[in-house]
Amino acid sequence: MAEGDENGPAILALGVNRFFYSINWYAIAATFFLIAPDLHAEVSGLGLVTSAFLISVGLFQLPAGILAARLGSRNLCILGMAVASVSTLLSGAVAQLTALVALRFVCGIGMAMFFSPSLTVWTRHMPRGKVGSGLGLYYAVTALGSAAGLFGLVLVGEAAGWRSSLALVGVLGLVSAALMAWKVPPDRPEKASSPSWPELRAVLSDRWLLVVSLALLGTYISSSLVGTFVVVYLHGSLGMPAASAGAIGGLFLLTGLVGAPLAGRLHDRYQNTKRLLIGIGGVVAVGMVLASVPSTVAVLSAAIIVGLGNAAGITVSFAAVQVAGGLSQEHRVIASSWMNFIQLFAGFWAPSLFSYTTVVYGYPSAWLTSALYPILLVVPALAFRKKDTMRSSSTNPQAGSHRP
Repeated sequence: MAEGDENGPAILALGVNRFFYSINWYAIAATFFLIAPDLHAEVSGLGLVTSAFLISVGLFQLPAGILAARLGSRNLCILGMAVASVSTLLSGAVAQLTALVALRFVCGIGMAMFFSPSLTVWTRHMPRGKVGSGLGLYYAVTALGSAAGLFGLVLVGEAAGWRSSLALVGVLGLVSAALMAWKVPPDRPEKASSPSWPELRAVLSDRWLLVVSLALLGTYISSSLVGTFVVVYLHGSLGMPAASAGAIGGLFLLTGLVGAPLAGRLHDRYQNTKRLLIGIGGVVAVGMVLASVPSTVAVLSAAIIVGLGNAAGITVSFAAVQVAGGLSQEHRVIASSWMNFIQLFAGFWAPSLFSYTTVVYGYPSAWLTSALYPILLVVPALAFRKKDTMRSSSTNPQAGSHRP
């Protein structure tokens, strides 16, 4: 772990990169309304741009984790940020939708290369015993960047055009990557090697990692449904003005500024991942039940509760990986990548099922049914009795033991 005066500049540089990473995530979505008429694109074409991005982010999670073992987490973070930024910069110069789809796919690869290694590098610069608080702060930066990307880029796009907006995101991302290369110390010298198949299999098949991933999936599905449908539900079904509905959608993102740091402190204080995940699943389920009440106050409360629960779930789940005993630094990156892969891919069916339920039975039934996900997917945590550690053929002497 870096000590002394090195920590502050390194943490600042990583935070800046995470902020622009989050802005880049929403860079296209925020300017869809300007891209569509310029490139003569229909809604389905714009959906293809988003799908290409999300598919590449998910598919390259595990390869990125394995690559980090060879190149080093810090080096892969810098490379990933550079790849994502260059692709976004070039996206501002495209003349056809197909080129934008291809560049957004490449951007997703860069984002995957940055995500899990950055968690490990960030944690390495946190004080001992403050992993949860550190990751809570990290996710708070993510929430702030997401809100800035989704709403700030709308203003920039309207004032300067979507091409200038994407170019700005790309340039700032490259500057942040250079800042990381300057201020974040290199990884400790270790023999570069890809994990063997037995090592990889031990991490990917670890029962506790799968239990935590399922609990995270439950909160992720609920949050993605709220993030996707709450604005259109408030505006189209409950008659709320579009601006007000959009403000609630933005508030949903900003709840991470509170939920993540709070969950991080609870994680550090109580060191009991299992109970925290069960509690978070219950809170998110309550939020989804509230969403089924056809009242703007109830839906507003639901958005806040689910947003807080989602931020807390992400913080606690990834903190569990970082403090698990028996994992080397490289294996932590792989474990985080695997967890994120499960989160992004295993719930792909939920929006379609929600839409179908809404069409057949109405929004209240769809929201109420969705309350089952965080409850059912946390059940394996209820049944888990073994010690909260993950297997690995190499040990990490600095890793702590953690109660389930």
